[in-house]
Amino acid sequence: MATPSRVAFSDLRYRLILQGDVARILRYGVTEVIRAEIIDKPIRCVAPSINRRGDILNTPTIAIGCASPSPDVLLPAAYHWKAQTKTTNGPHLETFPDVDANELSPGRQDSLMATKTDTGLKLSTNTLSATVNTRPHVFNIDIKSHGVSNPANPSSAHDQLLTQLGWRSVGYVKRGTTAGHPNATPDDPDPGERWMTLQLQLSVQFSAGEDIRARRTFGPFIKNGQTVDMWNEDGGTSSELAYKNVPFYLSSRGYGIWIPCAGRVSFEVQSERTTRVNISVPFESISAYIIHGPTPAAILGRYTLITGRPALPPPWTFSLFLSTSFTTNYSEATVDEFPSGMRERDIPVGVFHFDCFWMKGFQWCDFEFDADFFSDTRGQLARLHERGYKANPVQTCIFIP
Repeated sequence: MATPSRVAFSDLRYRLILQGDVARILRYGVTEVIRAEIIDKPIRCVAPSINRRGDILNTPTIAIGCASPSPDVLLPAAYHWKAQTKTTNGPHLETFPDVDANELSPGRQDSLMATKTDTGLKLSTNTLSATVNTRPHVFNIDIKSHGVSNPANPSSAHDQLLTQLGWRSVGYVKRGTTAGHPNATPDDPDPGERWMTLQLQLSVQFSAGEDIRARRTFGPFIKNGQTVDMWNEDGGTSSELAYKNVPFYLSSRGYGIWIPCAGRVSFEVQSERTTRVNISVPFESISAYIIHGPTPAAILGRYTLITGRPALPPPWTFSLFLSTSFTTNYSEATVDEFPSGMRERDIPVGVFHFDCFWMKGFQWCDFEFDADFFSDTRGQLARLHERGYKANPVQTCIFIP
């Protein structure tokens, strides 16, 4: 959870905590299911913890559901206030843009099935299932794979627990939300901050611990032990920020997780709790696509079915790119030296890339070449195009912050 002063969810074990100027921090974690039902294949449960009649007053009710929008994919979701304006206003990410709606209908051919017993609810799709434990004073949703072994984990069974939403793993957190808050106004009587969180169980066996892998930020590909916040900023390659953040990761246990949220998403990957990936969003609802593989290729195939698949780029995009890269002190003469050197070495170049500092200083928003260093921009671009090989012109692209 990214805030000016970070709050660790695992520390919020009590109803009331005072922190400096903040009036209070409240955390509500799901500890049992009160009512469970099947609604046309998806399953839903209402999950407050009720030990006495007073527990039905002044406490939030978290509704949890689980659907299967496509084969081998589960979509658990939880919300506190479903109609929160900040959530409903969007922006909303488009899903399944290339798929006919009929292919995702209840009649699809993947053995989609929802069942209810005295102790739980189960939603199954092909090789993946979610089972909600509805026994008193217990809460957990087991995500299991069936009939498939994971090539990356030869010891895996054909029926294995991939991950789990366990006790207090679905939560609602708020800070500074009280009418007595010094910033309260008639228009906003209940200011403050709110988050929803999902905490997915990790396998921490000594011999085969679970790795979480993602190229979301600069740094190690394996993210265990890190805190990663999804927010696009031009922070540079030596910072924890990234140019393009996608809230998606792969597990070494043969599944992927995608959070369909356009806002700030925070991942505590075995850092806040050593047995969990804590995922939080600053809204009143949260959801996660659980995508079964078990191979990375299969996971990515199902992921792109959800998010959309681009058209095949033109052939020149697969050619060799030549960039000024971190040569930040460069001019028109410097740029001319790059392709000339490659031509002398008989190395074909398909694209020349102007990295940063081609624009005017302090004016990185008007997209004009700095005339002090590039006096003949049109002529230079024309010359670069003409320096192609075998009648293939060199393409040019520029860095835009």
